[in-house]
Amino acid sequence: MRTLLLISIALFAVLISHSAVAQPRIEKPPGALLLYLCPMATALLGHITIRGDMESYQARRTGPANGSDTQWEESPKFFKETAAFAHLGLVSVIRDPAFQSYESGQSFNWNTFLQHSQGRLIDRVIVAATDAGRPYLMPGSNMVVRLLSCESTPSVQIVKVDYRQIGIDNYAAVFFTYTVDWNPLYVQYTKIINPSYLLKPHRKGIVLEQFDTFHNGWKIDFQHGFETANIDEPFQDHRIQDFLRQR
Repeated sequence: MRTLLLISIALFAVLISHSAVAQPRIEKPPGALLLYLCPMATALLGHITIRGDMESYQARRTGPANGSDTQWEESPKFFKETAAFAHLGLVSVIRDPAFQSYESGQSFNWNTFLQHSQGRLIDRVIVAATDAGRPYLMPGSNMVVRLLSCESTPSVQIVKVDYRQIGIDNYAAVFFTYTVDWNPLYVQYTKIINPSYLLKPHRKGIVLEQFDTFHNGWKIDFQHGFETANIDEPFQDHRIQDFLRQR
């Protein structure tokens, strides 16, 4: 009986050891990461209704060319982002003449009155692509102007992988550097959005991956996202580092 027990313990130890060895190591960055290293900026086109206040507001497109109506969307940067596209000459922004007439007292609309008094209606504007902006229309759509950030696929180099077991889950913090050929127009856009920040071609990042036992592979932990910064500057986002530090 004792012999059987010892054999069982030995077999269990072998299985545990085999499981640990079978877990693949990370030797290259996840493919999905490249999509996040190259963000894009967009400008909503059409008749835009804006409600809320300057700190928290929503925007809704009430139909440009096709008359479609979208749901309210949280758009905390709508004014700044749209203004940046206008500054670059990619879109034009004018106040809706009907709403301007209502505000000046030249006309009255009951629905507008209710929205203005109860729905915290801020403004109604018309955003249209300019001749310079039409080449940037999102393929298959006349409703969004899109500005891609990268002119080519970034070159990514893994610097270190920090493996951690947290509870029953296995994580890997992947530290990497990357080089980006930025779209000059996108660099101008980010400079308008944040005058104190300048995108540089040489950057660094951290991405957190979690091991999926059922598929025997690593996947990005989107809950904690990833951190990026210019190579010579500190990270501004510390979600991954805070997560690992607390465990």
